Amino acid sequence: LAGDSGDDTVRFIDEAGEAGSGEGLVVGDGDNASGNQFVERMSSSQRCRFVCSLWPYLIPLFTVYWSEYVMQAGAWTSFAFDPSQLNHKVKRDEAYQYFNFCYQWGVFISRSSGMLVSVNRLGLWAMPAIQTALLIMFTVDSVAQFWNGYTLLLPAFIVGLLGGGVYVNAFTLINKEVDPDLREMALSSACVADSTGILLADIMSLYWQWCLFAANGIADQADGACPFVID
Repeated sequence: LAGDSGDDTVRFIDEAGEAGSGEGLVVGDGDNASGNQFVERMSSSQRCRFVCSLWPYLIPLFTVYWSEYVMQAGAWTSFAFDPSQLNHKVKRDEAYQYFNFCYQWGVFISRSSGMLVSVNRLGLWAMPAIQTALLIMFTVDSVAQFWNGYTLLLPAFIVGLLGGGVYVNAFTLINKEVDPDLREMALSSACVADSTGILLADIMSLYWQWCLFAANGIADQADGACPFVID
């Protein structure tokens, strides 16, 4: 991955120091008061550039949350363990509940094992890629029905593992790699990335569900209409 947040941090430290009023700042000692004072000296453009320099952490957070919430609220709503019963809402609800139960267990396990399992930036980027692949798989499978039954609970569990894994490791890497005086600002900025991914996913998942319902011939049971023509 291009770019080293450590180098960017040093540059922001130097620039903010030059823009200061003459008071010396102790940079890198992890003191909260010192860090707050340092951030206050940064200009708006410096803060914006610093947040943009966090893209190696922000993009994986955004992507993994966007893809998993589109799955949750979109793709998983058009499944039944027995494909012949897909037109029955009760059967779809049953599958949806099982999917989310396994998903939550995956999240619980991965978030609880952050101290035991850690990844580098390459691993951090690999997990959202796999998550996006799972979104594609569930979307195609909801129409093609090439994989059905209770064995689908395994990839649902993996979805939870990946989501929790990216969350834990992104913030762990920020804590390790970002200068202590900028760490609080970096962690706060990273929170916006996953929240933005969730917000966009919640909007897109409505259309995802409506289009999958239309593709499966149950559009009359949807709460809205797919904007695309699906035969």
